[in-house]
Amino acid sequence: MKIYPMANRFKNPQFAVKSTKFRNPKKGEYYISGAIPEVYKAPKDLSHKFWIGIPVEIRTIKQAKIRTSWESDAWFNVEEL
Repeated sequence: MKIYPMANRFKNPQFAVKSTKFRNPKKGEYYISGAIPEVYKAPKDLSHKFWIGIPVEIRTIKQAKIRTSWESDAWFNVEEL
């Protein structure tokens, strides 16, 4: 699943994914546009068709790789340690 950045990254949400809908965006909906695709919020009902964007929240999961003498590769979530 491809994640697209919002054109205005200083407000939430900051990212969106492409839905299966390709249609005219309604006022307030997110849509994907541009040669380098970004997500915009429609200021009014638009007359051109675009891919509709679905806002998503992205969280970072920190992982640490720990090698021990009895295990060759062990992955642990940092929050669990």
